[in-house]
This record gives sequence, structure tokens and C-alpha cells, in this order.
Amino acid sequence: MRAYVGAVVTATVTALLLTACTGDASEPDGEGNGAGNAAPDSGEVTELSPAGGTETATWTDAGRRAHPVEITPVALTRGDPADLADAELDDQRADMIPHYLTFEVTATEGPVEAPRVEGGFALVRTDGRRADALELPTFGGDTSPYPPACDLPAPDRLTGDGTATICRVFLLPPDTGPLRVAYTDPGAAPLLWEVEGAQPSGTLLAPGAEVETVWADASGSTVPLTVSLVEVTPGDGEGGDGERTPHLVTMEYRYEGDRDLSPDPGTGLELWTATGTMAMPLSADGTEDGEPAEGTPSGCPDIAPNEMSEADGTSSPAVGCTVHPTPEGEVPAVVYFTSNADVGGPHGWLIEPAG
Repeated sequence: MRAYVGAVVTATVTALLLTACTGDASEPDGEGNGAGNAAPDSGEVTELSPAGGTETATWTDAGRRAHPVEITPVALTRGDPADLADAELDDQRADMIPHYLTFEVTATEGPVEAPRVEGGFALVRTDGRRADALELPTFGGDTSPYPPACDLPAPDRLTGDGTATICRVFLLPPDTGPLRVAYTDPGAAPLLWEVEGAQPSGTLLAPGAEVETVWADASGSTVPLTVSLVEVTPGDGEGGDGERTPHLVTMEYRYEGDRDLSPDPGTGLELWTATGTMAMPLSADGTEDGEPAEGTPSGCPDIAPNEMSEADGTSSPAVGCTVHPTPEGEVPAVVYFTSNADVGGPHGWLIEPAG
């Protein structure tokens, strides 16, 4: 079994340190949990302090003009659900934990009008998915529980060489933690800041590990199914458009008897990149007469992209290969499989990048 082998990550990776506000800022919290890093007690505020985290980036405006900027994450503060008591969150998000990302942005080549740099930031959870971003409808004022930058509106203008401090709010489920901060913009390569001491969730499997689940065929009958990730590899071709790179996800499926698994189990796959971007598989209509259609990526093992080989009972697994277009420069990180029979899961595999 092989994990992902692809291009070297071009973004600079800078570690972030997890510390408690009430303690020594140089000592990380050393306790771990199933989510990958320590979860402070409810109400305790912790911060992630960047270690030399200034990076050169761009911010692209609505007119597709890329403005050079420098970005520095200052802190990622863990709040309490009570902070958002007046935010009128829906039931699904009411118990989530707010995290406040404070960062500095500097315009390095002249003024920038109406910068919305905060929209390029993402907080990646320990399960590899992206945390929900929250737009606060009002600011807290003198009694606010938020960090100072979160009580101020984003600037309307950045002056040349001027620096502004901006806040972005994210919501995480209680059973996950922050793994990394990411920044993406069409004008430059993605940037990643790892959270020091944070580890991917222990529920994520290594490529080759098998999971037991079921799949519902076209008749509505459920088929016991054993699923495993074989590999994720870069494909040849455009993968949908010139701004995305195709990646091929190869899976093995074992099941009893001669069954038609239609719809294809590949429709239950998600590919997530290191920035927390999800890439769904292309539809299976990209083949012609068993051969890749013009412009369809190649590289699937002995089968056409988005098709599945035949299985011979449980001794010979079916092999499926799906094409997932990812934004240019992004690196695959996690693959998830979700049963269409609404049982258990989703099941995830962690992809170790090359290098």
C-alpha cells in the first residue's frame, strides 16, 4: 500500500505554540486527547502564539488584482460557548467552541482599499476538516468576552506599509481541536501554520487499513462492505479546469457474492487538503468506451477513471478510482468514506505527504 506521493509543499510552514494565558507562555500544554491535542477546561482561555510567523502573501480583490501583503498570526484564543450567547446560533452550532484568530496584515506595495483578508483564513480541525467561520453580527463593547481585535470592524483601507490587526472567529465541535491555521489566495501558494503539539485525530487510519460498513444498492438492499484506501496520487490532465489539479483516490471494496453495488461507492468519498478544502469526486461520465475521455486524468490502476473493476467474491476486491480536482498548489491530507445507508462513520484515512 502506498500513501500520497506528489509535489513538495511550497508554502512555508511555521509552528504555533499552544499555551495557557494564565501560565508561562513558553510552555506548551502537554496533555493529549482523542482529538489530537489538549482540550482546556470549559471557560479557560488558551492562546496559540506564533513563533516567527510572518509570511509574504497576496490578497486578491473583486477585480482579480493581487495585492502583496505580509501576514502574521498573532494568537488563536479558545473561548467558551457562553461567549456567543447573544449570537443566535442554530441548534447544531450552539454547543460548539469559539476560537478567535487574531492576525496582523501589512500592505507592502501601496494602499489597499476594502481589504477582506480574513476571508482567506481557515482553521483546520484535528479531523482534517475545516472549522465553521462565524461572522459576528455585533461587537461586544466594554464587557465583551472577545479578544480586543474581535470588538473592532475590519479596516476599510490599508495604507502603504500600514499594519492592521484583524480577527476571524471559528467554531469547533467539542470533540475536536485546532490542528493548523491556513491562508489561501489565488495570487500565491497556500500558507500553513501548524499548531505545536497538536496531532491529527486518533480515529484517522493509515492507508491500507480496512473498515467494515454497508452500502445500499439501487434496490435499497444493504450489502456488507469492507473498504480500504489504497493510495492517493496526482493525475494527468486538467481535472475539470485550469485552476485545479486532479488527484486520483484508489479504493478497494470487498463484499460477498456477485452484486451490483450501483450507485458506485466512490460517490461516498471526500478528499480534504491540508488547508481544509474539500474536493468531491467528479461524476462518472468522464469515460468513453472504457477509455478516458479527452481531458480526463489518467493514472488509475488498470481501470478507467471514475469506474470500478469487477470483484470475485471476497478473494478479489473491487478496485475503484475517483478523480478529485483540488485547487492548484494544495496537498491531499485526509480521505473520508461515508456509507449511503446512514450507518456509522464517516471513516477517514490520513495521507502522509511526501517529504
